[in-house]
Amino acid sequence: MAMSSGRDAMIPLLLLAMSLTATPGSASATEAPRLLAQAASPAWTAKVDTSPRGVSIEARASGGTARLTGGCATALLSPGLWMTLFNPPGLPRVNGRRMTMNFAVTGGFGTQTFKARMRYEAPGDSWPSEGPLPPDFVSAFEAGGLLTISDPAGRKLADLNLRGAEEAVQLMRRVCGL
Repeated sequence: MAMSSGRDAMIPLLLLAMSLTATPGSASATEAPRLLAQAASPAWTAKVDTSPRGVSIEARASGGTARLTGGCATALLSPGLWMTLFNPPGLPRVNGRRMTMNFAVTGGFGTQTFKARMRYEAPGDSWPSEGPLPPDFVSAFEAGGLLTISDPAGRKLADLNLRGAEEAVQLMRRVCGL
């Protein structure tokens, strides 16, 4: 995907700021900078790790307590993007329990669904993937707008805004060769 110039990227943010301060009954002038900062800040953070060399990514679910982390490392036996879901609501917390979760990415291309085999680990209260997600997931994740994770019965566990995912994937491609 082509990166827009900083000036082009600021235009939607300036329009948002003007609408927030100009619309009666909307956010007050004191709330506008906070809302503008939320709109501009990425939902996904990414950082380069040195040992082992790789990239870690992270985001919090919208309106919930769930958190999704991921990463790639150049020294892993199976290269790719590995994910871990923390604190999803309503799942049994039985150490070693396996479950296939659905990762649905929605964007301008529609919705693409990917399956990931996850295993509960009690010490970290987490559900790490048992392998990397497919390369097609990485491309959808990069271009999408929303990631919804659900259990096998279709119950939603988390919605994650994908703002910042494009930059995270570009970093993973440079560092890990995804």
